[in-house]
Amino acid sequence: EENAIKLLGQLNQQYDRAWNTLDARKLAEQFADDAIVLPPTTPAGNGQRAVLDFFEPLFKTKWSDHKTEPLTARRVGDNVLVAASRWNASFTDQAGKTTRYHGDVAQTFQKIGGKWKIKLSSWNVSPDTK
Repeated sequence: EENAIKLLGQLNQQYDRAWNTLDARKLAEQFADDAIVLPPTTPAGNGQRAVLDFFEPLFKTKWSDHKTEPLTARRVGDNVLVAASRWNASFTDQAGKTTRYHGDVAQTFQKIGGKWKIKLSSWNVSPDTK
């Protein structure tokens, strides 16, 4: 399990780097073509198209500093990782007020062609409370 969490940490860092470019295409590249994507505020979708549909409009607003921390992970054979992480990010509204948001994300990764790809991703979102 320790190695699974270490692997998840590496995958999370890769995800955060892509997320923080605010380029939905870079983020979508981390998903399998047939991934199941379950965003909190829009209908479920499949594949990279679902990632683009959710994140392209989101990235037109002022989000920053996305960080994902592993909570738990387990390898299933050599090519599957089942994982949960806690994410947080900052949103700055049009008035300039910044709010931190957080949530949990459940993911399944599969090694495809030698690269880890997200096969299933579902997450929630809540504002941080002061």
